[in-house]
Amino acid sequence: MSIKDIPQTLTDIETALVLDAPAEVIDGHFERLLGLALSLPHPDAGKVAAALWQVAADVATTPSAQSRFEALSGALRALHRGSPVDVAPLLAAPLSSSPAHSTPGASVTAPPHAEPHAEPLDALPTFEPGERALIEEFILESTESMDLAEQSMLALESTPGDPELLNATFRAFHSVKGVAGFLRLSQVTRLAHAVETLLDRARRGELAPERSFIDLVLQGIDCVRRLLTWLAPQATGDAPTGPCPETASLAAAAERYAPGQMPAVTPSSSPALSVSQADAVATAPEGQARRPVPTQVKVDTEKLDALVDLVGELLIAQSMVAEDARLAGAATTQATRNLAQLSRIARELQRAAMSMRMVPVSGTFEKMVRVAREAGKHTAKQVTVTTVGGDTELDRTVTELLHDPLVHMVRNAIDHGLESTEQRRAAGKPEAGALTLAARHEGGQIVVEVRDDGRGLDPTKLVARARERGLIGYSDVLTDAQAYQLIFLPGFSTAAQVTDLSGRGVGMDVVRTNVERVRGRIEVESVLGQGTTFRIRLPLTLAIIDGLLLRIGEERYILPTEWAREAIRPKADEVSYVFGVGDMVSVRGELVPLRSLATHLSTGEAGPRPENGIVVLIEGGGRRCGLIVDELLGRQEVVIKGLGDALGQVPGVAGGAILGDGRIGLILDVRALLDRAHRADLHVAA
Repeated sequence: MSIKDIPQTLTDIETALVLDAPAEVIDGHFERLLGLALSLPHPDAGKVAAALWQVAADVATTPSAQSRFEALSGALRALHRGSPVDVAPLLAAPLSSSPAHSTPGASVTAPPHAEPHAEPLDALPTFEPGERALIEEFILESTESMDLAEQSMLALESTPGDPELLNATFRAFHSVKGVAGFLRLSQVTRLAHAVETLLDRARRGELAPERSFIDLVLQGIDCVRRLLTWLAPQATGDAPTGPCPETASLAAAAERYAPGQMPAVTPSSSPALSVSQADAVATAPEGQARRPVPTQVKVDTEKLDALVDLVGELLIAQSMVAEDARLAGAATTQATRNLAQLSRIARELQRAAMSMRMVPVSGTFEKMVRVAREAGKHTAKQVTVTTVGGDTELDRTVTELLHDPLVHMVRNAIDHGLESTEQRRAAGKPEAGALTLAARHEGGQIVVEVRDDGRGLDPTKLVARARERGLIGYSDVLTDAQAYQLIFLPGFSTAAQVTDLSGRGVGMDVVRTNVERVRGRIEVESVLGQGTTFRIRLPLTLAIIDGLLLRIGEERYILPTEWAREAIRPKADEVSYVFGVGDMVSVRGELVPLRSLATHLSTGEAGPRPENGIVVLIEGGGRRCGLIVDELLGRQEVVIKGLGDALGQVPGVAGGAILGDGRIGLILDVRALLDRAHRADLHVAA
């Protein structure tokens, strides 16, 4: 974080106080604010932040404290902008009239400079299963911070006049302290605070970064590392082995440090554990099984993507070798066995490489909780947000592209879906609307749902509004599922007026565009008066596609399996011609429009009649269509390849893939096929 985050941190503090957030959350915000304020050029910025922290204890009960809080907050914002502010009168006024813990309704504790080690240092909080990932991430990031701090301190010996080295070390300890405070790790918090204060004295010029100073900071780095090693079993739900490393004497030494003196500390501040010693700390007592502590390494995403691309090339080469007719004819039993082993290893390597791109969707869900809160505040609606399945993993690129669609859907659900408090009360519903974000694996796909318990969608009104805007004709008759899909058309909106949140008719169009960009599709279910569910179906990864291999003449095409419903060979009496529409096939009493894939792609082939070929039924967004092909060759996983700028805009084609025999197969753009058949479907319904 940097000083540019001061306004947002102040906003987070104000929000936390209004919502009566837990003390550790508020303290974490204040600790970050204090560290950021100390980075401002004004000499009293840190004092203003500390005073703000202390006066916050009485905000809930004392009007004068509220005014004082606002004045201090405004002064700190002005200092951040660089405006001239006289903070002396604010700092001269008396602070909190009573301790924070005795203030009714207040959840704020005193700032650490007032009582930095009031909490028992040997108390280790109990972490829920959902918090263990935070411990793992904290240990990883704190280890990197301590490595950076150590490098800076060692460099400071040769360049003692470089202030940036001090600043880098200060920021490292401050980051560790802030997260440790949030996680209620008092042992780490107190030690990091003591070393941070020592570094701040050097930054202000009160201390010279001489050898004894650097030695003490390095001992602090080693002690933090020992604490991280001791805490590591918490990431797997196990209790730390052995006693907590002693930190009090080192923290006291940092607090009492004077130039030229090196206070004696206990042996616990000796150099960091060796690899063998660190392993011993995590070793279980005899007779007890302990899971290994997970380790992580950060890798540049470009390197990871390059690895996945190379694995894809390996699979293509392996498939070409396996399908080579010359090798197949000359292969011995041993050679066949070796090729099968190669295929198995290549597939396992592919799965391992793809798993490295997978990230949990919880991070995206957490951002949506903030979006929902802001939307509820903007619309004066009470909203309760529930998340389910946050540990579900999907491709990192898919997660990034999922953010914008979820923002639009959450805002739309609150602005349009949920009723006002008065309307919900009149309908016998709870005053607070319920919004649920859920994710799960289903049939080789990821399903993400956004559900609300609002007014629901009225298909009659949707159709009427679409006709008013000229999006459909007055003779078109739509099913409920097709009516729900109208909200994704460009320019469609049911809002009576344009607001900051919605009303321009572009939000849900963006949703469908972004979802289909990652080969996903979106479904809508709604019950009038009970609520609406938006269901997004996404592929597990963007690098590989599971498709049906189709033959048209001499060429082969790949149809993504998530769009295919069934393949049939219709009889002649099941196919009929509708004037102005074309051929239709009857599937269990329902007429489905037929399209010749050869004609659609302008291959130059006439294409077979439906009764002489295979009809593959595709469906999406409430629309159905039958594709006429010569032959269905089977199902195959292929590595997706781009067509390049010259061929990237071919109608009906979404990409390409190299097949086992080395030939190119084009991946079909199913949405374009359905759009072409949609108008025929509307006329038939009429």
